[in-house]
Amino acid sequence: MATTSPAGAPARVPVIDIGPLRGRDLAARAATVAAIGAACRDVGFLSVTGHGVDPAERDAAFAHSRRFFALPDAVKASVAMDHDGPFAERGYDGIGRQRLDDDAEPDRKESFNIGPPIPADHPLVLDGTPLQGPSRWLPEEELSGFRDAEARYQASLTEVARLLLGAMAEALDLPATWFDHCQTVPNGALRLVHYPPRRATAGATEFGAGAHTDWGAITVLAQDVTGGLQVQTADGDWVDVVPDPDALVVNIGDLLERWTNGIFRSTPHRVLGATRDRYSIVLFHDVDWYAEVACLPTCTSADRPPRYAPTTCGEHILGKFRASVV
Repeated sequence: MATTSPAGAPARVPVIDIGPLRGRDLAARAATVAAIGAACRDVGFLSVTGHGVDPAERDAAFAHSRRFFALPDAVKASVAMDHDGPFAERGYDGIGRQRLDDDAEPDRKESFNIGPPIPADHPLVLDGTPLQGPSRWLPEEELSGFRDAEARYQASLTEVARLLLGAMAEALDLPATWFDHCQTVPNGALRLVHYPPRRATAGATEFGAGAHTDWGAITVLAQDVTGGLQVQTADGDWVDVVPDPDALVVNIGDLLERWTNGIFRSTPHRVLGATRDRYSIVLFHDVDWYAEVACLPTCTSADRPPRYAPTTCGEHILGKFRASVV
């Protein structure tokens, strides 16, 4: 069930125990699906507990992420992201390489992107499909255990994302298996992120990550206890998402908002600078590159005609990606 604030008003970002999605209690499952649907419609964000991800996996993933970002810049640059080549969106991206808010400075963050497990001889790679290709990794002797720890965590978060997409389909009066056919080789990435401490000289337009909406289907975020994530309300106010290492923050992306004809909300959010280092791990879970994205049958009516032209996941994501690179 969703939590409420001490005053009894609904929480800005509801906390929902998704354990019943895996259980046999049909009434509890229905209540959980309804709570997820309400959060997707009203806020576009939810914080989930009962997700089943092993805390030891989470801790190992964060520990290895910190080790990676502590490496010399030259070592990190040896696996730098290629924004145009076959390994685009795979590898290291340095501070200031992305601007998510056109009215702000380039984002004060560095990241390491890991793609879905796809081999170099996969047809998508051989055909030169944009933003596809194997992930880039440092040699094992350079950072022992890094690849295995992050790959395990990626698999666990992907399982949670699939479970949630099934519940979201049910909340839209569709079968829980509705999206299964277009998750054979999901596009997207696991992104390790390091936000360095805010500079003493920073101005009002400097952020860890500027105000933006996410591009894809859904995002699953694990964060440390530092805080800084804020969500914009329908009234234009910015509210903090209280960090809870045991919970996962989930939000709707532009692709799913488009797919649902605007019924689910892709909500602006940002990351403020902090006085100390902040780390997060983000799974951007999208669907297959060539999956058609057209208005879902339960999301349109005579009073609500389709608002968006049909597209594909790949066309949508590629346009967003190119627009954000500095």
